[in-house]
Amino acid sequence: MLYFVDYGIHTAILLPYELLAPQRPDLFERFEGATYIELSIGEDPFFRRSEHSKMDIVRALFWSTPSIIRIHPIKEEPLKHYTKVASVAQMELSHEQAKKLADFALQSIQPASVQDLWVESQVEKDRHFVKAIPPYHLFNNCNDWTSRMFATIGIKTRFTSKFSSADLFDDIILKSKTGEKINFTNEKYLKYLR
Repeated sequence: MLYFVDYGIHTAILLPYELLAPQRPDLFERFEGATYIELSIGEDPFFRRSEHSKMDIVRALFWSTPSIIRIHPIKEEPLKHYTKVASVAQMELSHEQAKKLADFALQSIQPASVQDLWVESQVEKDRHFVKAIPPYHLFNNCNDWTSRMFATIGIKTRFTSKFSSADLFDDIILKSKTGEKINFTNEKYLKYLR
């Protein structure tokens, strides 16, 4: 079981802790006790700040800047955790499909020693950041990263989906070729129930 999260502008994916920890114990052992790990990519330092100037926004979109992956451990039931902050699709995928998504996410972490990977959060203590590749810009943003991740399991999205998390969410749901069950937590998406 995994979860795809739409924050309105930003997207994230929740993967089971037990799927990620054996592949990178050096990164994930500190989150023991979590049932899921939320992974999302963003621009550094924009992604780890709470306040932004107009120049920060322009730089994040139009300059090629460093990217970081946010790692957020979830200990409670994800459908309860996100009730007010995001739309969430619960997806039942095979272990092989979930592993492909995890592999993609883990390959996005910059090769470096573990002590050189972590980037300090300037806002939230329960969210952690690691350096990522490739650089962040308008055509390599969080929605594009999520789209490329889902392409590894045969779910293709439109080029324009990289500019809108709602379009990406719709594409992943509507164009799913997995034949797997998808459960929805937001009434906006109930029309897609099979």
